[in-house]
Amino acid sequence: SLGDHDAPYGRAYVYAIDPAAKTIQLVVDVNKTLGLTDRQLYGPGKIHAPLIDGGDGWLYFVTYRGWKSGPSFKGDFLLRYNMESGKAENLGVMAPDMSVPSLIFHPGSRMFYGLAVPANGKEEPLPAFYAYSLEEKKVVFSQPSKSKVSRSCFFDATGRGYWDSEGSLARFDPKTREIAITKGKIPGNGALR
Repeated sequence: SLGDHDAPYGRAYVYAIDPAAKTIQLVVDVNKTLGLTDRQLYGPGKIHAPLIDGGDGWLYFVTYRGWKSGPSFKGDFLLRYNMESGKAENLGVMAPDMSVPSLIFHPGSRMFYGLAVPANGKEEPLPAFYAYSLEEKKVVFSQPSKSKVSRSCFFDATGRGYWDSEGSLARFDPKTREIAITKGKIPGNGALR
């Protein structure tokens, strides 16, 4: 993915690279997929989190750059690209009024976990943790989280998600859909990035 990092109207793209054929092909123009033609509207200037192979023929990704968003910002978008057909789809705003710089996927539970940050100038909502069910095609859990930088989360073999919360390790359990602050402490400045 590439982006111009501009805001509030930015441009972001996804390319397919074929090392054998030595080709680079534009496969997703984010603003075109979102139908954004008016430069007065918010356009995401970046894809911050990794592109994720969902194991279903689709590549999933979330836009980013809402921290300098302008008045038309409603939140950043979860999109997907079908690697066989070339079709791109908008699955909607993942976190209202927020951008999602960190996203991971647990194949066993078919869940995305993301950390979201509020748009520029918005004191509320607070940074938050999100869980999106690929099976249900919707956000199934969201809760404010006091992550220092909201840039890194990971999961264990059972599908529980982890991230930093005020110097401690927070944990989300997809079975109970609850967050717990563990006894684990994060060294250094207490942030995961």
